[in-house]
Amino acid sequence: MLKIKKKQNRGENNSMEKLSSSVHFTLQGKGGAGKTFISTLIAQWIRDKSIDLKCYDTDNVNATFEQYQDLKVEHIGIMDGNKINERGFDDLMEALLTQNRSFVIDNGASSFAPLNNYMIENGVMEMLKEQGKDVYIHTVLTGAQGIQDTAQGFKSLINNFNDVPIVVWKNEYFGKIEIDGKTFEDTKLYRSNTEKIKGMVTIAQRNRDTFIRDLEEMVKKKLTFNQVKSSTAFKMMEKQRLNIVKKDIFTQLDEVFGV
Repeated sequence: MLKIKKKQNRGENNSMEKLSSSVHFTLQGKGGAGKTFISTLIAQWIRDKSIDLKCYDTDNVNATFEQYQDLKVEHIGIMDGNKINERGFDDLMEALLTQNRSFVIDNGASSFAPLNNYMIENGVMEMLKEQGKDVYIHTVLTGAQGIQDTAQGFKSLINNFNDVPIVVWKNEYFGKIEIDGKTFEDTKLYRSNTEKIKGMVTIAQRNRDTFIRDLEEMVKKKLTFNQVKSSTAFKMMEKQRLNIVKKDIFTQLDEVFGV
């Protein structure tokens, strides 16, 4: 049977060109919010589009992103105690500015504040844009007790990086994303910052005995979706459920970035 290839319009082609030289920072001041998992999802989604990709783990305390061997993540130290290691950060910037590829940078919660301050002081985002890089910040909101802390992290990023598009990830692992009984979209925090939000991706609540257990096992083993697909450690239905999650997340990212 003859397969008809979908024709991309000019907007889709332009979006793919931007994605191929994009820089994605995953930032959140609260630990345990799922930030590194989100970095792996962004990286896998970009790689799935056959885009040249480089991943960096800048977490000096818990370098979890580096443990995903399939993504070939490089660890680069940007902290020296409680201060930014200028030499380490300069090495990172040299790569971002001189290499024609896409980047995903995962940062630790402990360095959230000093890194933000350093990037503001040194005009990092402006420099990247001047070099033709499309820069995005990804941050995460979590439900239950973590909502106030993660919402504060979101507000800090909005205030500090006014001209950088932010992708909000709503991680429902701990519960629905609600602030004072309102959905995030119904809050003043969202309504007053809609023009700064590139889009939103929801990691939806799912059955904890099946979907969540499978995800937890994949994360525990530090595997990507592609590795799970060929792994003998996962049964057929476990692979099917994880593929459903993959399609859901990737589809949302496609919509956010228009590709």
